Amino acid sequence: MRIPTRYPARDEVVAYLRRYASNIDADTRAGVRVTGANRRPDGAYLVRASSGEEFAGVGVVAASGSFGSLHLPVLPGQDDYGGELRHVAHYRRPEPYASKRVGITGFASPGRTSCRGQCSPV
Repeated sequence: MRIPTRYPARDEVVAYLRRYASNIDADTRAGVRVTGANRRPDGAYLVRASSGEEFAGVGVVAASGSFGSLHLPVLPGQDDYGGELRHVAHYRRPEPYASKRVGITGFASPGRTSCRGQCSPV
């Protein structure tokens, strides 16, 4: 699998998700503020929106991230660290990290994907 040369822009992801949604038989909604989701006895989910609307589905995707607001947490001891701190959104290729010790924090898929085939477990 080829590693992308850059992180996709928000509009590219939106276009991809719209194309994907148009090819599947699913009720997809965007821009809905969800106030609750509970599993029903039949296994489906009952989702409540801030508008008061309720709808059911066999699954729920919570996509609350923002492509315009990268989060780089402040870590204890960070000010004393002499190395480089980068967000995965700035990762382009593995060569600059060859023969270096690299730590990846977080469990989100961009970090895992960037490391795939390039990292050894610690």
